[in-house]
Amino acid sequence: MSSASKRPKLPPNRDRFERDGFVWFRQALTELDMAKLERALEFGERPGYRPKAHAELMSMLGPASPLGELVSTVLPGARPVRLVAFNKSSAVNWAVPWHQDRVVALKEKADVHGYFGWARRDGLWHAEPPVQVLEGMIFARIHFDRNDHENGAMELASGSHLEGKVSADAADNVAQNYPTITCEAERGDVALIKALTLHRSSTSAAAETRSALRVDFASQALPAPLEWGV
Repeated sequence: MSSASKRPKLPPNRDRFERDGFVWFRQALTELDMAKLERALEFGERPGYRPKAHAELMSMLGPASPLGELVSTVLPGARPVRLVAFNKSSAVNWAVPWHQDRVVALKEKADVHGYFGWARRDGLWHAEPPVQVLEGMIFARIHFDRNDHENGAMELASGSHLEGKVSADAADNVAQNYPTITCEAERGDVALIKALTLHRSSTSAAAETRSALRVDFASQALPAPLEWGV
């Protein structure tokens, strides 16, 4: 087996993952994996572009994929349920304060108890589900470029997922109670993160792009007639 196709054997410490809310898999995806993903993706020129979940792309993210194998170590039986691509640079730049991402992508809108804040985004319905749904979800962040302080890397409030649902007004104060971790990463690194973890990012001061793909994962079924969007 060539060095380019070798994959790291990095079983996460489950107790630490439950405590901190995240785990890193360094150089988890090979250059071949990354090149295939880039060909299948469309990185938009605005924050939070939602790629089309076509069959080729989903095959690279599903349970049988290298990414899916990593996800199964912390959330067995999980499948990808939402995609968001980021392509930050000095020309296309943004910052976000401490917050939780509490929406899920759904195929159709339905009047189901506990689901609210419905909005149509990039052809999919989105809503905030009951907090119990979010507590059972994680997201993977796949890094296509170097990420550091200079180009606005994401920061995590380690352990903040244990707070449950945190309002936007309280997010900054709550985050200050936890250690701040800067997600410094290289191409091919993957972070798996509890869905309710508080996070933020600053603007980029670098000329080069800082591209990443967020993939939300869930293992639970939704109450009928709701269905996951991807």
